[in-house]
Amino acid sequence: MTGPEERKTLTSLISEATLAGARQAHACNMLGLSSARTVQRWQRGKPDAADGRSLRHHEACHKLSADERAELQVVANSAEFGHLPPGQIASRLADQQRYLASESTFYRILKAEKQLAHRRSERPATLAANRIPFTPTRRTSCIPGISRICRRRSVGSTFIYTCFWMYSVTQDRRLTDLCGGKQRAGQRGSQGPLRA
Repeated sequence: MTGPEERKTLTSLISEATLAGARQAHACNMLGLSSARTVQRWQRGKPDAADGRSLRHHEACHKLSADERAELQVVANSAEFGHLPPGQIASRLADQQRYLASESTFYRILKAEKQLAHRRSERPATLAANRIPFTPTRRTSCIPGISRICRRRSVGSTFIYTCFWMYSVTQDRRLTDLCGGKQRAGQRGSQGPLRA
């Protein structure tokens, strides 16, 4: 924040620079001001106007003291909790009927001390299992392009599979009811799927 006297000197320096041929934005950058808009706002306002922001910075009444912060760091770096993220530290302490700080406070303090990265136990990296997509055993000509849709890796593929499975089960039951139970569910004749 700049006081009224400092504003006057800065605006006079910038006006001298602009009269000498410099651009206002370049002069503001040389003086360490973020933008020329600030100077334009100062020039439009009253010459002795004070900054409207409050000069007082309030300390939170429930802020952790230095001793409490040190205790929190000791607990977070102990052998029991040293490999856990802040959320699990807070929940395990709550299970033990101990409360040091909230999960967000653990997170904030560990981040400020640069102790937040890699707080998991080191396990060897494993490759994900190769997943084979579900392929229906019966014809899927009831809806054109279903096999193309089902093969594509998408977010909703499980939902699509579930919908088509439910549809095929209802069609199998209808077919079984029509044939008098002679044909097993899941096997269709050469006629293809039944249409409703």
